[in-house]
Amino acid sequence: MKKIEELVEIDGRKLTLSNLEKVMWKKEGITKSDIIQYYLSVAPRMIPLVRNRPLMLNRYPQGIPGKSFVQKDWPHHPDWVRTAPVRSESLNKTARHVVCDDKATLVWLANMACIEINQFLASSPNVESHDMVLVDLDPHAPAGFEDSLEIAGAVHAALDQMKLRHLIKTSGADGIHFLIPIVPRYSIEVIRWFVLLLGVLLERLAPTMVSTSRNKAQRAGKVYVDYFQRCSSLVSPSA
Repeated sequence: MKKIEELVEIDGRKLTLSNLEKVMWKKEGITKSDIIQYYLSVAPRMIPLVRNRPLMLNRYPQGIPGKSFVQKDWPHHPDWVRTAPVRSESLNKTARHVVCDDKATLVWLANMACIEINQFLASSPNVESHDMVLVDLDPHAPAGFEDSLEIAGAVHAALDQMKLRHLIKTSGADGIHFLIPIVPRYSIEVIRWFVLLLGVLLERLAPTMVSTSRNKAQRAGKVYVDYFQRCSSLVSPSA
């Protein structure tokens, strides 16, 4: 099959799209061109969620199912793609994370087979100061999405009662994320304590359904409230 390339211009920025015919979702027959068109369609809603935030990007060069890898550091990119320096302990260096502020960058990421886009819970340049709190509801089998939904209702009610504005979205197959905007002045320890206390409250209200235990065996059949505040949260514009 002939490889399809196309030179495009988006908001004054030129880029070459490659292998547009490549099937990225084998079962559904979704091509790279389809993904790019989808990203363009959700850009008005997606970009405000990721703007000014370093990204962790999971690339699927062979499509799904297929091997993927997480890319933090992007030393090579178009000169109009913005990056932010973040110290990486795993890489033992300062990595240049992509920051997606516009449609052209989003399309470039799609062209690089970045199917899974994860945003930091902090904004550039203050990447050590979270401006978003993550409440991660993670069901452990045999618990599933219906259980996550039930607990999510309780989380939503509690945050409403505290008058905390929040965003809700799906995460992976069965999880649910709550994102709470905050002023970036609290330490990660304080943020973790807040989410843990919320989880403990839910655990006491529904002990057979909720767990805050770090012991995986004790989470079986329950929705785990993950309070650890990992650096990024999956962006799922279709959710």
